[in-house]
Amino acid sequence: MRQSNFEKARLLAENDLAFLYDVYDFRCISTQQAFDYYYADYFYNYEAFYQNKIQAFIQADLIEVVLYKEGEAVFLTNNAIEIVRDCFGLATNILDKDKNVIRRGYYRASELKMLPRLITHQVHLNRFVLDFRELAKGENLNWKHYGEKNISQYFGIRPDAMLRFYELDIFLEQDMASESKVQLTEKWNHYRTYLRSRKSDGNLRKIIMLFIVDNTNNPQARKELVRYTAIESLLDQFGSKFDIYVGTRDELLDLLFTSVIPTQQAMNGLHSHYMQIMNNRYQFVVQDAQRLRPFLSNTEYTFYQYKMSEEGTLLIENGKLQEFLLDDATGAPFSMMQKIAFHKRNSSAFYRDMNRHISTIFLLDNEQQIRSHLQMANLMGTDDVYYTTLERLERLSFPEALFQFDRAGQKYHFANSGLVKRVYEETNT
Repeated sequence: MRQSNFEKARLLAENDLAFLYDVYDFRCISTQQAFDYYYADYFYNYEAFYQNKIQAFIQADLIEVVLYKEGEAVFLTNNAIEIVRDCFGLATNILDKDKNVIRRGYYRASELKMLPRLITHQVHLNRFVLDFRELAKGENLNWKHYGEKNISQYFGIRPDAMLRFYELDIFLEQDMASESKVQLTEKWNHYRTYLRSRKSDGNLRKIIMLFIVDNTNNPQARKELVRYTAIESLLDQFGSKFDIYVGTRDELLDLLFTSVIPTQQAMNGLHSHYMQIMNNRYQFVVQDAQRLRPFLSNTEYTFYQYKMSEEGTLLIENGKLQEFLLDDATGAPFSMMQKIAFHKRNSSAFYRDMNRHISTIFLLDNEQQIRSHLQMANLMGTDDVYYTTLERLERLSFPEALFQFDRAGQKYHFANSGLVKRVYEETNT
């Protein structure tokens, strides 16, 4: 006797239901991912899992297995979708605000299917989200995943997926190293159109795009191409509302859990460490820079730091006012390039209100990478912009910890706090 969907659901364990829901959410999941992320604790090896669990799902008419380039992928049948609808409360109908019509609130199996040549891209994207979920288990993080078909919050742009937590929308762009320079530029132009639109003005959430470089034997070259096209098309749009990070899966996951998430939780150990060094080692007062935004062309920086004289005025040492903006540029966000490019504008805005210009320090996690970024954006030799790392701040004097590049790309630090006399560290190779 044929089982009803209700009877099938009753026989499914909790992890089976969670797995079916995620197949629906992701559109498909590879059988290897099914074993690694859902069933490794229940079966001795992949072969036992496949013979028992996958075959049972197939016989119950809950999944369809499709061959693709890297293996096999699982798609849901309509029977499984009905079970997911009942168990997880998927809406029958929803209002499509963009088209102002009522439409079905869930997808049928035929609408979730994709061509085998597209499955590889989805499976690689799945891995990022599934790894994120594993890492997030150790955090008190309330987050939600939106697959490409379920992102209705933005009009005119459609990332591959989105993670939402705190006041951030994390766009995921899974790169398989297949898009040309022209195609990348076209992508950025769509984002530019959105960021300059009224819909963007009404969005109170910050967008951070994670551009996940994959499927290449030379990820560094691919990252450079992506950065070049993004800077070329979007430099003036990076800032407090929008930013991009480019890296491999591991690099971007590390960035999320060591910088982005801790910053949002207001418990960023890097920031605490920086403030401690500035206070104890260099006697700077360090404050949140948020209150200065109106005086800096509404640009957001991380910290405002200064030294005071015994008379209670801003201290001048060796002819240099000891007052700086500090911006956390760990992970090399694209907003750093925007702030460097518009430093003169922001400093002039500060001058109009405060009757003095202000310098900016960028805190990096990698002092080697910054040169190529500056060369790419034609920003070598920008006046009153300095760079440093925690490692330099911990072992050097303040003037030695700060470094710049001249217009030829040569790197130097400074002999004293006047930040005028240069001490060259290396030549441009």
